[in-house]
Amino acid sequence: MNNDDLERQLRAQAGPREAGYQPAVLPATIEGEPSRPSRTLRLAVLVPAALAGVAVVLVAGLLLSQNTPGAVGSGVSPTITPSVQPTASESGPTACLPSHPMIWADPWGGAAGSRGTVVYIRVPDGPPCQASVEVTARVTDRNGATVVVGRPGDGRALSGKVEVLELGKTFGITVLWSNWCGDEPASPLRLSIRLAGWTDFVPVMVAAGGIDPVPPCNGGNETVFSVSELQPVP
Repeated sequence: MNNDDLERQLRAQAGPREAGYQPAVLPATIEGEPSRPSRTLRLAVLVPAALAGVAVVLVAGLLLSQNTPGAVGSGVSPTITPSVQPTASESGPTACLPSHPMIWADPWGGAAGSRGTVVYIRVPDGPPCQASVEVTARVTDRNGATVVVGRPGDGRALSGKVEVLELGKTFGITVLWSNWCGDEPASPLRLSIRLAGWTDFVPVMVAAGGIDPVPPCNGGNETVFSVSELQPVP
C-alpha cells in the first residue's frame, strides 16, 4: 500500500460530522484489549531496564573518575614534574673551564743551571670546579712557536687524581727547565698551561722581576722540561 491508496481509504470513510459515521467500540479497560500487554507486565519489563541503565551510568562515571589524573578518589596518582632542576653543586662540581680559574706564576728563578717557576691556579668566584692533576705546560717564543713542552707522567706514572678547585683554596704546579743548548729563542718567551679536557693552552701571567727563563747549556744532552702534578698549596 502506498500513500495514494491510504489517502483514498481515508476519503472513503465518513467523518464524525458526516452522515453514516459509526464510532468504533473500544474495550472497557486497557487490560481487556488482547493485542496490548497489561500495565503490570509493562511495568515489570520497564522498571528493571531503567534500573540497569542507571547502574551502567554510575559504573561508567566511577571508572572515568578513577582514570582521570588528579581526580578525587583516583586510583592512579598523577605524575608530578619537578619545577626545580638539580644545580651543579647538588650533582657535583663541573669541569673547570679555561675562563673560570685565575692563573699566574712567580718570577722565573734559577739555581744550579736550571730555571723554574711555580704556577698558581685559583677560583676567584662562582661555584667550585674539578680538574685532573695532569697539567701540560709549554714555553713559546715571540712568534708563537713552541720551544719546549712537558706534562706530568713524562718518564713516570701519573696518580690519576682529580682535585676540586673551590673558593679559598690555591693549587699550583712546579715548572723546571734545564740544559738548553739550542739557538736562542726569539724573546719575549711566554708560558702557558692546559688542564686535561681543554682544547687550547691558556697564557700564564708571570710576575716581573725574574731572570731570563732560558737555562744555560750544560753539555750535549737534550733539554729537560719537567712539570709537576696539580696539588694544593699550603
